[in-house]
Amino acid sequence: MQDIDLKLLRVFRAVAHHGGFVAAQTELGVSLPTISNQIKQLEERLGMRLCDRGSLGFALTPQGKLLISASDALFSSVNDFRNNVAELAHKPIGEVKLGIVDSLATDPMCRVPQAIFALHHNFPGVSIRFFIGPPSELDSQVLNGGLDLAIGLFPAIPPALDAVKLFEEAHGLFCGQGHPMFHRAENEIRSSDLRQSAYVSWAYQEAYVSLEANARFNIQGGTPFIEGLVYLMLSGAYIGYLPRHVAAKFVAEDRLRELLPAEMARTFDVSLISRRSQRTSAVVSAFRQELVTAHTSAVVTLS
Repeated sequence: MQDIDLKLLRVFRAVAHHGGFVAAQTELGVSLPTISNQIKQLEERLGMRLCDRGSLGFALTPQGKLLISASDALFSSVNDFRNNVAELAHKPIGEVKLGIVDSLATDPMCRVPQAIFALHHNFPGVSIRFFIGPPSELDSQVLNGGLDLAIGLFPAIPPALDAVKLFEEAHGLFCGQGHPMFHRAENEIRSSDLRQSAYVSWAYQEAYVSLEANARFNIQGGTPFIEGLVYLMLSGAYIGYLPRHVAAKFVAEDRLRELLPAEMARTFDVSLISRRSQRTSAVVSAFRQELVTAHTSAVVTLS
């Protein structure tokens, strides 16, 4: 193995973990032609085709799947080597790869910045790499080693992951200026009105609860991203759920209105997940503890 092989393997792992070249661009920070050339170069060096890409989409070949498994062991050994060196030098080194759902920054209960400050103060020189994505992608990346830690709403925690509740997030049902219910008196809004309104689905949030508990919504759109929900609701065409801290600015500007808050509000756990069996570096362990400590007033371990 040469340095170039390790570099190309990292590119291939990123593409495989993201399920395609386009999705891997943000993590790799290079152009699509560059990614394509690097994968081609790796295939030439190994003498095998690793993935199919074209009009039918991206898919790993059997050889590509085996290479991912083999590279998992390789990079695990590399991480162990780095951790051993750090312990010998009595100086934690390296980086922390943290995934987080979008739009948590406006939640006053979110104390991630305080944890980052503590890590930077205690381990100067250690870098943090951020990834923003939906929970379904965050937990899969923690499982496959692409991320060390992730924070989000996780309706089902896989057995291979540890989870700690950091805080609770309040959500309400909202509509935008221009929607028929925006100016209607609260006592004039009926469950039938909600059922008939076009509803935009926030898929991973709704995995927590049965929609039948509140209303049978007329789902006519969906997105895994909070900002996408905001655009759809500001249009005045849809109703849907938003975290109250996200909606607050638009409510104050009279652009969003919460519907039947006493009946329709929901509360969800925001949790920190990590891989149960993975040997973590001192830096990752320290940052995990800083995150828990920063949210200590609301910490509850999930079983």
